[in-house]
Amino acid sequence: MSKSDANLKELITRQNLREEAGDVYFKRGLDYFKSGHVQKLFVDDERIEGKVSGSRSYSCSIESDGDGWFSGECSCPLGDDGEFCKHLVALGLAFIDGFETPQPASGKRGKFDLSAFLKARSNEELTALLTGAAKLHPDLLEFFRMSHLPDDPSSLRLELLQKIDRLLDLAEECSYVDCYGDEEYEIDENFEQFRQELGQLTATMKRLSPPLILELAEYAIKEALKREGGDDENGLDELIGDMLPLYFAAVTKGAGKAQEIAENMIAWEAANPWGALGQVGRYFMDAPQRIVDAWEKLAQRQWDEMPPLSMGTRASNKRELIEKRLLQYAKLNCDKELELKILQKNQSSPEQVLALSKQLFRLDRYDEILPLLQKAHDRFKGDHEILDALVSELIRCGKKEEALALAWNCFERYPDCRYGYEFLRSTARSCHQGKVYLAKALNFLRKRLTSRNQATDARTEMVNILLCEKDYPQALEIAEGGLCAHQTLYRLAEALAKNKPEASARLIKRPLDQHLPQVGDRFYAESVRLLKLYKEYLTAAGEGERFQQEILAIRLQYKQRRKFIGMLDKEGLK
Repeated sequence: MSKSDANLKELITRQNLREEAGDVYFKRGLDYFKSGHVQKLFVDDERIEGKVSGSRSYSCSIESDGDGWFSGECSCPLGDDGEFCKHLVALGLAFIDGFETPQPASGKRGKFDLSAFLKARSNEELTALLTGAAKLHPDLLEFFRMSHLPDDPSSLRLELLQKIDRLLDLAEECSYVDCYGDEEYEIDENFEQFRQELGQLTATMKRLSPPLILELAEYAIKEALKREGGDDENGLDELIGDMLPLYFAAVTKGAGKAQEIAENMIAWEAANPWGALGQVGRYFMDAPQRIVDAWEKLAQRQWDEMPPLSMGTRASNKRELIEKRLLQYAKLNCDKELELKILQKNQSSPEQVLALSKQLFRLDRYDEILPLLQKAHDRFKGDHEILDALVSELIRCGKKEEALALAWNCFERYPDCRYGYEFLRSTARSCHQGKVYLAKALNFLRKRLTSRNQATDARTEMVNILLCEKDYPQALEIAEGGLCAHQTLYRLAEALAKNKPEASARLIKRPLDQHLPQVGDRFYAESVRLLKLYKEYLTAAGEGERFQQEILAIRLQYKQRRKFIGMLDKEGLK
């Protein structure tokens, strides 16, 4: 065994791989290793190189960093971001297991001069070679095909329509593969060929006449929508995304009938507003006036035929988009009555109701607002924005007791949520009852401290309330009386730092003690952040020497965690 191999065997252990990758990636890498995904592995001068298969084959390497640890590189998306991914874990485990691909006797390969080879072939031989290559590699055939398109307009049109059909088939074969749970996406090999051929098509179409561009782009978009509705989990949405700019560029140059284009715009945007077709609205803003006029007439006619929507019913994508544009049109032309008519016809969602209430206020139709919001509150129970608007309207109408009752009911439903108290506080202050309802809220939460299941949440919310009221001494007393959410402890520590740094240090020490035993980059980073705060507060309290003693004890206790110790060194926590 060489000296370099021996050093690697000391560094690359299961424990060190787990520490470098974290528990999640280590487990996934272990599964990959057990499933035989490591294809090749070579060891050369304190460096391990190999190939690990996933949805495609990835190049991986692990090497010593010269400081008693190691680093890794992988061509997968996570590796590009600098993460020690599951492929690197699998490679490291294969090395530990003794797997190694035998090196060839000689690293040299004979040099093949392609240019000289082709020049030496006759025309017949070249024809045979290229024909055979095209049969084996369809993308090569497509390259030849797109490089020598016919000059005859009719033949060119048919050739390009066939090309679009091929791209539609290829787009359906492409897929995004989720290789890392919900964290990253990688793209399968078919996308490379699809994107190359799509690029050739779009470059060719840009040189065509606007009417032909319009026809081809419209055909591609409509056919893509027929196939799984332009699903953005394959290449169809990408195909649509490349065709839309060509379509609207042709429209801008005068191609197409305004009525047909308007019909397409309404249908396409409604078909998939979250994918590439969501960009139709952007083109609408720059559309020629003839298109805008045709759209407005068509949209108004279609909207007139739509039935009224009551609260809680669902509006279609098409209706939402048409009404959105018609409202823009009404506001642009200062047509408040048309705006009101549109809002009154669709009360399906809280957003629609709120917009209607604001429009009624602008039109001085105050008597209609309160009944509308009361009905919406009954229908959309739990919607905070409706409740907020209703309480504000009750206060405006002088019905403060009703407003306070609604705010208190909200607090009782959400006593452990910051919104519950903040809403109650805002309402109570508007009614000049702030102190009364502060005491009432604290007493309500204090009773919940006796419940084992509710105590932590109740204590956390009490501290949050007292922080909001800037009653820091009482907040500290309650926080130190039992378990409390970490974020609330951080906020309280920050508030006390200037006048009571020793108390801030005590508060930070609680979550710090819980994070230190944990393994993984996320816990290491949080521990380092808390240690810096702990040092800051102890130093401000005149207890810097105490911190030095504690940090030495921590470094000694966790000395095997080299990455964590390295992070401490980087921050000067010694």
